[in-house]
Amino acid sequence: MSVVKEILQTAFRMLPWPTEPGLRRIGSPDRKSPVLLTSNYDLTVRRLTRALRGVDAWLLVAPAQGINVWCAAAGGHLTTHQVVTALKTSGIAERVDHRDLIVPQLAATGVEGLDVYRRSHWRVRFGPVRAEDVPAYLAAGGEKNDAMRRVSFTLRDR
Repeated sequence: MSVVKEILQTAFRMLPWPTEPGLRRIGSPDRKSPVLLTSNYDLTVRRLTRALRGVDAWLLVAPAQGINVWCAAAGGHLTTHQVVTALKTSGIAERVDHRDLIVPQLAATGVEGLDVYRRSHWRVRFGPVRAEDVPAYLAAGGEKNDAMRRVSFTLRDR
């Protein structure tokens, strides 16, 4: 079923495909593990989870009406408010000793890092554009190279 779902979601990316918002464990996270946030677009959550195999992290899935990060942020469905609400209702603050949140770079149109900090005391860092770059980003201590910042739309992406 997951192969069929992957094909359908890839073919019909413009449609909302919601998954349950909330906090998820990736691997065996501990109190020092990174905290990443994404929208509740099912295809993104599954691809990010797959890209993070071998990484111990917390994944906070914010409600965004089942829309991908970039469109949700631009359309007002993934905003500072959704991020702060997800942080406050997920219980993540009790599970980690730090207050660093990694948000997809493509959420920057809707998420204001300074406002998130003012309202929740969590520091926002905008991570790479693509899910498959997240492990390298984490391994590099949160440093992005130029390729991690670049958005391209190849035929495959369309």
